[in-house]
Amino acid sequence: MSRVFRFQLCGLLAFCLLITGCTMSPQPLSNTEITATPVPVQRLAAPFGDYTGLAWLPQGLVVQSYALTPPTVSRLYWLTPDGVLGDQLPIPEELGCVRFDVRRPMRLPDNRLGFIASCLPPIETGKAQKDYLRAYDLKTQTISPLLDGVIPTDSGETGIFAWAPDMQRAFATNGNQLETKLYWFTPGTSDVTWFPTKIPLAAYVDWSPDGSTIAWDGSPGSPNRGVVAALSAKFNLYLMDPDGSNLRLIVTGYQNPAGLAWSPDGRWLVLIANFDGHTDAAWLIDPQTGSRRMLAQGDFQWPAWSPDGAQLALVATDDLQFAPNRYLVILDTSALVAAK
Repeated sequence: MSRVFRFQLCGLLAFCLLITGCTMSPQPLSNTEITATPVPVQRLAAPFGDYTGLAWLPQGLVVQSYALTPPTVSRLYWLTPDGVLGDQLPIPEELGCVRFDVRRPMRLPDNRLGFIASCLPPIETGKAQKDYLRAYDLKTQTISPLLDGVIPTDSGETGIFAWAPDMQRAFATNGNQLETKLYWFTPGTSDVTWFPTKIPLAAYVDWSPDGSTIAWDGSPGSPNRGVVAALSAKFNLYLMDPDGSNLRLIVTGYQNPAGLAWSPDGRWLVLIANFDGHTDAAWLIDPQTGSRRMLAQGDFQWPAWSPDGAQLALVATDDLQFAPNRYLVILDTSALVAAK
């Protein structure tokens, strides 16, 4: 998902009227920042690269990386214990593709690895690229569809996906960066139900580990949507029940969202964003109060918690480095886990 998620903030009342059956708290819970010492940050040994996704499974950390030499295809790799790129995951190419990419790694609640398989057919077929949602079982080394058919999308992106703990339902964005649609789907089927909202832009979604709450961030938007409006966009963070009801606002007024993830124990949300218009950071959000504390300052994306919640992996960008200028870091969140 691109970091260019910016549109002007409209009034909460106007947004609420756009939601079918919306019931929302009139104000965010607190929207206050708690001053705290940043947590320790460890840069991993992997060199600068074009890293665009992370997933932390019980077997280890998986990273998406584009090859630096042609063909510049995207593949998934293990990170070794000493923090360098290790073996490529043995995901076979699909037949009939001029270009085949594997991207957007995600840890599924059943500890399989979810990913997007992108297939570009031969030009003479006149067909467009197709994106499929797949699951890789590391124990059996088998691949199965997570959605029967292509991913619903009408843009160059393919969205963000959130999964109920029992894997019986999922919630997603279609990835259109100018007018986002949110939808439900049942894994393993082609059943898709669009979520009844006219909010023009949604960025990231995630489902709490206990299944009780879905978090997502979005910008109510402006009638004058476009690149210019994107420069001053502001987002809100919402929670809702797993059936889409009881929508409530917990945090407002941030920019440049670049990731959202529940901690494994469900006590925290990590949000990548900036609240002052110029400082990008990883923030820890308390979903009970809406308060936030800065974990670490930096240009981060794609947060991935370790299964025990003691560490948080992130893709970081060094804006002073020529591309490829992304690297990998680990934040030490063990003190937060110990503070239960």
